[in-house]
Amino acid sequence: MDDKELNIIWNTSTCEQFNKLNFDKMIMANNIQGLESYITYNKKQIEGYEVLKQHVGDISPTRYFIRTEDANEKIPGMVEKIIKVHDSGKIYSLVTKMSSFKIIPEKIFNWRNIIDLSGIPNHTNKIHYTLYKNKILFGRTHRHIYSRIVSESAFGKDKYLEAITHLLNNSMNVSDPSVAKLFYAFCHSRDITINELPDDSIKSNFIKFCNLVIKADGTNIVVNPSRSVKGTKEVADTSLTSFRFIHNIPSYYTDKGQKGFDDIYPYNVINRFYYNLYSGYLKTDFPDFIDFEKEAKKYESFYRSWIKSVLWYQENWHTLSNRYSEVSLDEFTFRKKEERFKDHFRDFAKCLSHYAEDKNEYYELLHIEYASHKAYESLLKQDEFGVEEEQI
Repeated sequence: MDDKELNIIWNTSTCEQFNKLNFDKMIMANNIQGLESYITYNKKQIEGYEVLKQHVGDISPTRYFIRTEDANEKIPGMVEKIIKVHDSGKIYSLVTKMSSFKIIPEKIFNWRNIIDLSGIPNHTNKIHYTLYKNKILFGRTHRHIYSRIVSESAFGKDKYLEAITHLLNNSMNVSDPSVAKLFYAFCHSRDITINELPDDSIKSNFIKFCNLVIKADGTNIVVNPSRSVKGTKEVADTSLTSFRFIHNIPSYYTDKGQKGFDDIYPYNVINRFYYNLYSGYLKTDFPDFIDFEKEAKKYESFYRSWIKSVLWYQENWHTLSNRYSEVSLDEFTFRKKEERFKDHFRDFAKCLSHYAEDKNEYYELLHIEYASHKAYESLLKQDEFGVEEEQI
């Protein structure tokens, strides 16, 4: 598959059209709104969950109500029959028949194929972009990958995340994060990205929430601090969740009078999120006109194979070992208070071993990855930047 085709396939709008063609009638976990509740129908209380789904062509989302047993056993699933129910001033589409829909994982592509055949291909720093794609998809398919990715603007952070979110459900990008938004994300997603930095007005509560996330790294649960009242608690299972921040270099914010990440967060938050400083930017010219629906149908087989392969790794990472375990990682050192960074580096090394074609490439990628980590430390210490904002 050449670069011209990949430009079309990984255009966000093409991925969005594939999602609409294949998943428009599907109810996913992240369509669920809040906790279990009930509605009244024929004088009986029906327990379940409120679900919002924006279907193609509709001017507003449909408000479904799905019974608890269906939510637990048939999501993701397709709604087949509904009854209109009026309750508490709302109109619900009560789901009376629903069929489960699950994509069967299959290793059609190996990990290197998955990475190289994903994302807009034309980038001014292909190695850093390759590391970024590895890190995003490894976090999506592995558990408990806590990271922070810093770059100049136009690197392609958002475009890649948006594209794979259309293809892989249970991923969520959160902007203007608040405790409520984040707790909802933890309830319904296994891969969460904080896109940009929080506003000062919510900094205090947000930091408290990040501290709870830190605890979840060891306990596999997060308790909603704003709703732990009157003896009740809302708890999210984070045993499979990865959590990351992505944002631009500090000068992008300070020039605008905003605070950077290291000014906002205390050290006990900073040293939980392994950081990388990546450089470069996407450089692609698209045709003047693209029929995105036509292209999505044309490459439907590719999308399905790619998704199946990603899901295979999601199910099997725990059974895979580092292909080059004989290569020592001792030369890659971290400070005493950064043992979590050492653990992150070891886990990511396994990922890179499945990307690399041979031991030499694996060793080279480890050094570039480690250098990108240290580059951010230099950026802070010297008050100079390892990458610069380039005017495009």
